[in-house]
Amino acid sequence: MAGSTEGYKDGNATVAQFREPWGLIVDGEGNLFVADTLNYKIRKISINGSVTTVAEIPGHPISLAIDGNGNILVSADDHMIYQVNTNGAVRM
Repeated sequence: MAGSTEGYKDGNATVAQFREPWGLIVDGEGNLFVADTLNYKIRKISINGSVTTVAEIPGHPISLAIDGNGNILVSADDHMIYQVNTNGAVRM
């Protein structure tokens, strides 16, 4: 379980905050990635339970996919698909 109340806060899963979490994916290491839609963020919940922000997306992120190289593909409500590479850089 992650997320205590609505808002935006990284940290331990019990104190982290999200606004409208939607899409979810799991990488090969067992980390969970969340499209934190109303915060315009992609968030990572690591296997140890810590929540960190991976990237900020120009549109509201809705759904996620991951490719064989660990890049996250994000569809957003601005009708765009973004790629977040493993360093957190975002590109269209």
